[in-house]
Amino acid sequence: MMQNPSSQGMNKEQTPNGDKKEHARRDALVNRIKSLFLHNWGMKLIAILIAIALWAGLITQDPNLLREKHFSDVPVNIIGAESLKRNGFIVLEQIEDVLGGVSMRVNVPQGNYAAAQASSYSVRVDLSRIRTTGEQELKILSTNSATYGTVTEMIPATVRLTVDEYVTRYRIPVTVVAQGEPPEGFYASDPATDPPMVTVSGPKSLVQRIVSAQVVADQSTLPAQEGLVRRALTFTLVDETGAAIQSDMLEVTSESVLVDSIIVEQTMYTKRTVELSDLSLVTGQPAEGYEIKGVYITPGIVTIAGRASSIMNLDILYLENTVSVKGLTESVTKSLRVRQPSSIKYASTDLVEVAVEIGPIITTRAYEAAVVLQGLPPMLREVGGLRTATVNLTGAQPWLDSLSASDVSLACDLSSIAEPGTYMLPITCTVKGDDGQSYTSEINPAGVVVTVISR
Repeated sequence: MMQNPSSQGMNKEQTPNGDKKEHARRDALVNRIKSLFLHNWGMKLIAILIAIALWAGLITQDPNLLREKHFSDVPVNIIGAESLKRNGFIVLEQIEDVLGGVSMRVNVPQGNYAAAQASSYSVRVDLSRIRTTGEQELKILSTNSATYGTVTEMIPATVRLTVDEYVTRYRIPVTVVAQGEPPEGFYASDPATDPPMVTVSGPKSLVQRIVSAQVVADQSTLPAQEGLVRRALTFTLVDETGAAIQSDMLEVTSESVLVDSIIVEQTMYTKRTVELSDLSLVTGQPAEGYEIKGVYITPGIVTIAGRASSIMNLDILYLENTVSVKGLTESVTKSLRVRQPSSIKYASTDLVEVAVEIGPIITTRAYEAAVVLQGLPPMLREVGGLRTATVNLTGAQPWLDSLSASDVSLACDLSSIAEPGTYMLPITCTVKGDDGQSYTSEINPAGVVVTVISR
């Protein structure tokens, strides 16, 4: 197709002029922008901020750019405790107390600086690394990662622990210490425990000292009514001196179940007192001249307990067996058992002392004897003649039976007379072989009339 020559000429003329206009517009725009940045400080500031933002964006995307971060009071996980026990060891300290405050320094990739936390590094102490007892030093471990960087310093870097053997003792008895008294009028049966024995696991230095799990049962808190009472009571592990052994490291179990209390069972019964009968307790007769002075039961009253419906009609109890006094000359004591009906669940004693007092029969014998006058001064003489009196001796029959008239002497002491006259003086009695004998004497008449004259 042929172009119009006139139109071709026109395009040639317009092209140079159009380019010039386009360059002029560009130069004007550039000049305006230069003027804006050279003379407008607000725009300058915006430009600086934009540059900083662009720079920050660039460095946050650089994984090779690290920044140090410091953490204090870092929580430390304790792991491997169960493995340590299975290996037969246990740490004696509370590890958290030993560690105190832990701090660390880490190099964190710039992009994750804000997101990095102490927990990102899994700071821990692994107890399963322990292989022996005594003082052990364990390293405080941490985990590094590409995301959160590397731990460069841990303060402290290690922890020092004391390790003991982990042992288990079986069949440690449960004992009950009863304190106080049950409500008035009631008796509480001996406590029964569930479980009766426990298993204790923990440090050997503690476990080997334990002799029992002790429960203190306050009897005053029991109900004032008959029937079975079940209470869950706390217990204390004690040594042979009764001193408590307490530690969070001790684990008490029964049939593999943790135990934190002991079930104590007691039965409440009605209580009352009854007398003991002394009927037909003594058989036989003492030796000739001796008799039974008395029968004494100690204690004479017994406290019993049982169901009220069964014991309220019991007013007296009897003893088993008897005391023989056949041919005895001395008192005798014997222990006899109290006969208890099946309705009695408790008696304050099942043995009593029965004392039979045996002594000689006390009787009186009369003896007549001459009164011997003694001690009259030489310058005087008595003129009344022979005198006699009767003496009644009261004492043990066997001793009196052994005496004869010649064993009894009566006398009157005249040594107090200084001049002639008539005097009334007392008579004294002397019995041969009366050492150790308890007796009384009555003389009739009690005295004699004596007349004396000068020689």
